[in-house]
Amino acid sequence: MENSRIYREVYDPIPYLIIENTFKEEELELIWEEFEFLNQPGKMYPAEGTGSAESPDGKILKNNKSVFLDELFEYNKKFSNILKINNSIVSPEVKIAFSKLNFGYNAIWQTNVHSTLINYYHDGDYYDSHSDSSLYTSLTFFYKEPKQFTGGDFWLSRFKHKIEIKNNMTVIIPSFVEHHVDKVNMKNSVYGNGRYSMTMFLYTNPSIQNGFWKDEYWKG
Repeated sequence: MENSRIYREVYDPIPYLIIENTFKEEELELIWEEFEFLNQPGKMYPAEGTGSAESPDGKILKNNKSVFLDELFEYNKKFSNILKINNSIVSPEVKIAFSKLNFGYNAIWQTNVHSTLINYYHDGDYYDSHSDSSLYTSLTFFYKEPKQFTGGDFWLSRFKHKIEIKNNMTVIIPSFVEHHVDKVNMKNSVYGNGRYSMTMFLYTNPSIQNGFWKDEYWKG
């Protein structure tokens, strides 16, 4: 039976949105098909290849493999299964749920462009505390079941708040909130059995006039 999305509003330590069952079963099949393609040699880049966040002294803060799909499929995005599917993360339904959390989150209605970064974390991989340069950050987590690793959970760093990841679960936060991924510890050495995430960075492009405010959805 096909599961429908479950929206969970969280207010402590900050307002953020969790979506469970983000994608339908047939969509997940297409996503995993693309993950298998991306895990072939030469498709994904080491940490220094995708504009990783850096510490003040220039140290790269992550250790994983990743690729921006918008660059990989720059000339024809329809060749990407994921890019044909993930617009549902920025659907009106999701924006309504997120903007209800806090008056300031109404700005999500002004976002009209996004980029998509696919990350793969294997044994010993991590991403230290950082913030993003976009307005909002959406992260969807994936792994093969049964789960073949421990760790890899998502943290709101400054608040020492752990969000235990689940397969096919999305978290949406303001991008300025510092966050990190703790170290992944594999139960076996099979590459591809680790932690995947699809990070979408949501921006506003003032030259595209399709955003609007939704004050009536603010939850005071």
